[in-house]
Amino acid sequence: MFARREESESIPLNMNDIVREVFKLVSETFPRVISAELETDENIGLVLGDHIQINQCVLNLCVNARDAMMDRQDGKPAGGSLKIRTGMADETMLKNRVVAPDHPPFVAISVTDTGTGMDEATVARIFEPFFTTKQKGKGTGIGLATVFGVMRKHGGFVDVSTEVGRGSTFTLCFPAVENTKGDHVADTEDSSENYRGSETILVAEDEETLRELLIDVLADKGYRVLTAENGTTALSILSENTDVALVLSDIGLPELDGIEVLARVKKERPGVFVILASGFMDPDETLTVEKSRADGFIQKPYKVNEVLKKIRETLDAV
Repeated sequence: MFARREESESIPLNMNDIVREVFKLVSETFPRVISAELETDENIGLVLGDHIQINQCVLNLCVNARDAMMDRQDGKPAGGSLKIRTGMADETMLKNRVVAPDHPPFVAISVTDTGTGMDEATVARIFEPFFTTKQKGKGTGIGLATVFGVMRKHGGFVDVSTEVGRGSTFTLCFPAVENTKGDHVADTEDSSENYRGSETILVAEDEETLRELLIDVLADKGYRVLTAENGTTALSILSENTDVALVLSDIGLPELDGIEVLARVKKERPGVFVILASGFMDPDETLTVEKSRADGFIQKPYKVNEVLKKIRETLDAV
């Protein structure tokens, strides 16, 4: 049985690499009425942290920003501007947050939107688990609480600046690894590839943010997309849809994990391809995946071209 991992792998990270990954995903999946901009400081220090967790935090903030601009309550047209920026946190921001006089410099990632903004009462509660300002069925309210927890685990904090009717800025601040600079550049992906298709794909992913983005990515390329938030639902949907050609399943699903889903699919629908996805796996789990009958594996965090390429190559390997 695969469980969701609490362990994290902390390594020196360049925050510019992470925001470039998220920006690429945002640029390719967010509605066109939202203009996205990326501004990076190439002289920021490195951060000791977990790549997957930080990637998810930044992505979560971007999705919240998107929703704030698309589900407007102020009568203005849907849409707006989203800006992701990296830099070093200034002393004004650190003044009331970091008490040690000899503290290290802090690296900052900010996400700014021109959405509806928030009042003081809302700001006071946004990091509470299950608190949400979204309409019923639009969100669980656990996203910002998770971000808050990840930042505490990394020895950092979240700063919020907002004004009703004008938008919000969320800034993630991480202590930098001393005497280091972010001198490496993220691997670039070939954005010229166009892996289109018309097949039906079932995405089994319990992270709501990732489900929504995978729907956007795949539907934009012509695929019909079905989704499930757990393994049991995935198998139920599969049994009701005979045209499913491929299942993309996270390994750490609740109820039935990805390995169990894989086994059931291969037994009940042997003609359906299965691609597994995961972030952290220990050696025993890695060996289990290698011995499984999976048709492919994708390492999280998801990268658009990698997902599209793997799906297209798998479907074409008939």
